[in-house]
Amino acid sequence: MLDVPLATLAGRFDTLLLVDMVHLPEVRQRVRAYPHVHLLEGDVTGVISALHGLGRSATPADLAAVFALPPGLPGLPPVDWVASVNLFSQLPLLPLAWAERLCPALGESRLLAWQNGLLNGHLGWLGGLAPRGCLLADGRQEHLGPDGILEVMDYSPWLERLGVPDEQWSWQLAAGRELGRGARLEHLVQAWDW
Repeated sequence: MLDVPLATLAGRFDTLLLVDMVHLPEVRQRVRAYPHVHLLEGDVTGVISALHGLGRSATPADLAAVFALPPGLPGLPPVDWVASVNLFSQLPLLPLAWAERLCPALGESRLLAWQNGLLNGHLGWLGGLAPRGCLLADGRQEHLGPDGILEVMDYSPWLERLGVPDEQWSWQLAAGRELGRGARLEHLVQAWDW
């Protein structure tokens, strides 16, 4: 809820549906003040419950079938406006980590293909979900040390299809003692409206 202006959004819509994998108690508490705001717990990738059901004997073919599932939330009512807020870069993390635990010998190319599918699927799903909306996403993540860049995650290949962002800004997530001497995390956050 740090990234979602709840009061502003609640004032603009007759019904507001907040979707997340888990809604923490403090979120549930804040939402109680708005009777027309509803919480829905669900996985927008469409793969988490299927991965959970595979068990330890999963094969690469089993995983490929799971990652071929369409994104989205079954039973989601029609919406007029949708926002994906600081979720895009996080979408593949849990599913890919789970896949690697189930089949440690999976190759990098297969994992990258599944990551591509999840990220492109999310963009396609959002575009088909509502005629209007916005996407706030990390375009680039940098882990910097005292002597320069240590690691980069660049999401621009997936986001290029959206065109030039309407806005972008640098967000320093962590620095100093949190990461070690001289280290910091910086994200280039980008925003698109449609």
